[in-house]
Amino acid sequence: MTKIDRGAALKCAAVLMLAFTFDNPMRAQDSTVAPSASTVTSVPDTQAISGSVPRLIKISGVVTDPEGKPATGTVPLVLTLYSEQEGSALWTETQSAVLDAQGRYTVLLGAGSPAGLPMDMFSSGNPLWLGVWPQVDSESELPRVLMVAVPYALKAADADTLGGKPASAYLLSPATSSPGINKYGTPGQAQPTSPGLQGAGPADRNDESRVRGDGTQNFIPLWIGRRNLGNSILFQSQNMVGVGTDAPGAKLDALSGGTAVRGTSSAVGATAIVGIARATSGYTDGVYGQTASSEGSGVVGISNATTGYANGVYGQSESSSGNGVSGNATATTGFTAGVYGHSVSNQGSGVYGESDQWVGVGGMGANLGVWGDTASTSGSGVAGYADATSGNTNGVYGESASTGGNGVQGSAIATTGNAYGVNGATATQGFGAGVAGAAWAPTGNAFGVFGQTASTGGSAVFGVANATSGAPTGVVGFLDSPNGVAGQFVAHTGSGLILQGLSGSAGTQVFTVDASGNLDISGNLTVAGSKSARVKLQNGQEVALYAVESPENWFEDFGTARLQGGTAQVSLESAFLQTVDTSTDYHVFLTANGNCRGLYVANKTAAGFEVRELGGGSASVAFDYRIVAHRRGFENSRLQEVTLPQGPKDMQARFAGVQMIEHAARPATPSVTMPSRLHPVGQAH
Repeated sequence: MTKIDRGAALKCAAVLMLAFTFDNPMRAQDSTVAPSASTVTSVPDTQAISGSVPRLIKISGVVTDPEGKPATGTVPLVLTLYSEQEGSALWTETQSAVLDAQGRYTVLLGAGSPAGLPMDMFSSGNPLWLGVWPQVDSESELPRVLMVAVPYALKAADADTLGGKPASAYLLSPATSSPGINKYGTPGQAQPTSPGLQGAGPADRNDESRVRGDGTQNFIPLWIGRRNLGNSILFQSQNMVGVGTDAPGAKLDALSGGTAVRGTSSAVGATAIVGIARATSGYTDGVYGQTASSEGSGVVGISNATTGYANGVYGQSESSSGNGVSGNATATTGFTAGVYGHSVSNQGSGVYGESDQWVGVGGMGANLGVWGDTASTSGSGVAGYADATSGNTNGVYGESASTGGNGVQGSAIATTGNAYGVNGATATQGFGAGVAGAAWAPTGNAFGVFGQTASTGGSAVFGVANATSGAPTGVVGFLDSPNGVAGQFVAHTGSGLILQGLSGSAGTQVFTVDASGNLDISGNLTVAGSKSARVKLQNGQEVALYAVESPENWFEDFGTARLQGGTAQVSLESAFLQTVDTSTDYHVFLTANGNCRGLYVANKTAAGFEVRELGGGSASVAFDYRIVAHRRGFENSRLQEVTLPQGPKDMQARFAGVQMIEHAARPATPSVTMPSRLHPVGQAH
C-alpha cells in the first residue's frame, strides 16, 4: 500500500456536490459521501431517469496552487474508493476535469468506467471513503472523505426487509423430492428435497422455478443442477472453514492427497499466495508450513520466471517475535527442509529475506544454522551483500555458541572455476566488511575468521585490496591484549618459509623468513634503534654486540702479510674486489708484528697495494692490515636522508573503528525459541 503524503505542495479545497442514480433506487442509502476535511452535500441528479439508471455520483471541488490562488486549465483527477480512511484501494479511475476561472470543477464519479460504479461495493453495507488526487505538481492524494447517506434516502433501507423482518426470518414450503448428494457434494442416493416457501399453495409447490435440494448442516451449499442445491466440499464450524474435512482446526483447513492449497498468478508484479501476520506480538506467522515426510518440505516456493526479481516464497510479519515465513520439518531423517525455495531466474532468489533493522535471513540448527549449496563452477554456496553505503554493515554475519563450532563456515567443493568457501562483499564507505567474523568465547581455541585449504596451490586466507589509490590494506590484524599476537604465522613442519614478501605483477620475492628464523631482505634495512647480535655467554646470559655504523657505505677486509727485505706486495681477494670499488680511493691500515722502523703504504692499485719499511729499512717482519673500501654502487652515499615508507596514516582511526564495531556489529543472541507445533487439525481450540 502506498502511503499518502499529507504535506503535498498542491492544495484542493474540495466542495463535493453528490448525486446518486442506480439500477435499484431502493439501495440509494449505500452510496453517499460524508463531510470530512471537505464540505459534502447531496442534490438530485438531473440525469436520473426511469429505466436504466446511470451508476454515477456528481462531485464538485476547487483546485488551488500552493499560494492559494485558483488553478486553471484541465487537471487529471485520480478518483479512488477505499474501505478505510487509511486502508487499501477498492476501485479507482482517472478523469480530466476542466477548471473555471475560480478553479472549480464538476465530474461524475464512475464516468471513466463503461459500467459506471460497481454496485457490489454499495450493497455490502460497509463504509466507503473517497480520495481525490489532482495530478498537477502534486505528490499525494488529498485527505479522504467518508461517504454517508442522503437524509431522505435512509427510508430506502426498508428494501432489505419484509414487514420489518429480514428474509432469513422466513422458511421455504415443502417441495417434491430430487436426487441427493453425499456430505462432500458428490452425487449419491436420492434424498428428500428442501421445503419450499412457507405457506405456498399446491401450484407454488409444483413450480419448476423453485430451488430444491437437500444439504447437511454446516456444509456450504453447491449448485448441482440448474435448480438443485447440495453439499460442497466446504464445511463451516463456528468461525473455521474446512476443505474436504468436517473438523476444521484453523480459519481455513484443507486436507488433500495432493496439494492442499495452490496459488497461481501470471500477472506481472502479482503474487499467487500472500501470507501477512499483522499481530504485533506473539508467535505469529505470515505463512506456516510443516511436513512429516522424510523428503518433503514445510513450504515449497518455485519462481519459474526467467527474468526480473522473482521470489519463490515471500512472507511478511509485523510482529515483534513473528516470522514472515516459518517452516518446520519434524522428520528426523532424510533431506528435509523447514523452508525450501527454488528459482531459475538469473536475478531471482530461492529464498529471500529482508529486514530493516536486524537479520534478513536467520537460521537455527543443531548442526548448521544456515546452509547454502551451489552447483555452479563460479557460484557461491552462501552469498552475503551489505548494500548500505554507511554504518557497521556485514556482508555475512555468523555466530556460534558451540565450543567447537564456527561463526561462519563455508566449503567450496568444486574442483575447477573460481569457487569460494565464503564470499562476502560490502559497498560501504565506512568501516564495513565483506566478511566479518567474531569469536566471543572468553576461552578455548575460537577464531574470528578461520580459513583452510586442501589445495597444493591454494591459500587458507587471501586478502585483496583492489583500490588503486589511497592506503588500503590487504590483511590487517588488530590486538588488544598485551600478551597476544596481532599476526601469527606458523611453519607447522618446521621447514619452508614462515613469511614471504612478493612485489610487482611478476611476484618478485623481496623478503623471506624461513622456519629457522633467517631473514632475507632484497631492499634496505633501516632501523631507528641499533643493529646488534644476540650472543650467549658461558654462564648462559645473552648479551648484545652492536654493529659499527658509518656515514658512508663501506666494506672492509682484514689480512696478514710479511716484509721480505723491507718490502711486501699485497693482492686483494678476487671475491672481495667484486663487492667494492677500488678504482677510487680506499684506505689501508697497517700494524707491525715485530721490531722495525715502521711501515707505510708505498703504492695502491685497483688489485692491491705495496708496503715498505720506513727509512729504507730491510727488515723481514710480519704485519696485519685492514682495508676499507666503498661498496660498489654506493660510492657517493653519505648521510643520505631517510624517507619512511608511506603506509596507511589513519590506522588509529581504523583501530578506533574496530573497537566501536566490536560491540555494534554483534546482535543480541536471539531469545525466541520456536515451539514444536502440531498440525492445526490436532491443536485444541
